[in-house]
Amino acid sequence: MIKYFVLAVSALCLTLTAGLLTGSFDEKLNIQQNENYSIENFFPVEVSFKKRHQEKTVLKVLKSTLEIRKIFEDGHSRPIGTGVVINHPRTGLALLTAEHVAISLFPHELEVCTILSGKCLRIPSLFIVEPNEGYPGQDWALYQLPFIPDDIVPAKINTSLPSLGEDVWLIGVPWGGHPWLSKGHVSWLLKPKDKKPIVLLGGFAAPGFSGGGVFNDKGELIAITVAVKAVPGVGLQVNQILAAPIQNIWFLNEKFPIR
Repeated sequence: MIKYFVLAVSALCLTLTAGLLTGSFDEKLNIQQNENYSIENFFPVEVSFKKRHQEKTVLKVLKSTLEIRKIFEDGHSRPIGTGVVINHPRTGLALLTAEHVAISLFPHELEVCTILSGKCLRIPSLFIVEPNEGYPGQDWALYQLPFIPDDIVPAKINTSLPSLGEDVWLIGVPWGGHPWLSKGHVSWLLKPKDKKPIVLLGGFAAPGFSGGGVFNDKGELIAITVAVKAVPGVGLQVNQILAAPIQNIWFLNEKFPIR
């Protein structure tokens, strides 16, 4: 099953990078694919929350999230993945994303943009990874950041594994379009022998969510999305999602090389 997801996400990433997935959904929303989006673009002015607690949670998610954009030869850029800003005990201020997103951009410079204001900065394609042999539980990469935009707040970390059935928030840029926040739940936990755990989620996600944060109801980062089983061209759907728990990234062995 794990191999199936790895193959699926590889194929989907190749499709996304080629820029083949466009559709009428974004046209109906009258959104340009290459635009930087600010919160006003995707949150209606009259937006309301059922609870004040929910508003605080959503803002925590948005304030720690960055779009990861590929820069093309003509200078324009387009989202191909998502990342979350953290303060890691070994690296300091860093952008956390999925390894397969980082590899797809290497060795070229990348652009990262805030979800709230659309502020962007360009960083070199220098990152650290943990050898994973294609295992989703270790599909992560860290970019050390010299600074962050003033509207970004590093995510608060929760290294505990979530509970079965627990509600979660996911965020990404589906099919390289505009940011999308969705609600999901923990469907299962996998703990293979001699391997780090994997969290299985149910909810909406798509190519472009890779590397995006998975947050609990308190707005704490508990995992990142690393693979999605999605059928292109059928619109919104409930997907099977694989996530690497934050504990897999947080407790790096002291002998692990940090460059």
